[in-house]
Amino acid sequence: MLTRYNLPQNIRIDIPSDSMIVIRSSSEFDNRFKGYTDELSKIDFNKYDLAYIQGASPTGIEDFNVQWNVDTTPYELSINIKNNITTQYQIWSLAYLIAKRKNNDVVASVVYDNAIDR
Repeated sequence: MLTRYNLPQNIRIDIPSDSMIVIRSSSEFDNRFKGYTDELSKIDFNKYDLAYIQGASPTGIEDFNVQWNVDTTPYELSINIKNNITTQYQIWSLAYLIAKRKNNDVVASVVYDNAIDR
């Protein structure tokens, strides 16, 4: 089971751009999201893990296309970001609750599709 987890706009934590992490405990969650925990919904880490990824687009973002493959181990997340031609630097982040299981690992790929190339 995958459920989108709501995040505040412009959230940034200390991980590299376009890298996926899986958070498995409330202590790890509190440590990673210091300064944001009051804005975030509580998670029952006995039932779920949290998959989180963030990035930065050098131009504005027109649309996200997110696709999951949960038939593989690890799970695969593909993100295609359609950029527009504005000069607006835009940060983004996505998070999903994943039903708890022994090896909840996720690999992610991010592609920035520039409007100028279309």
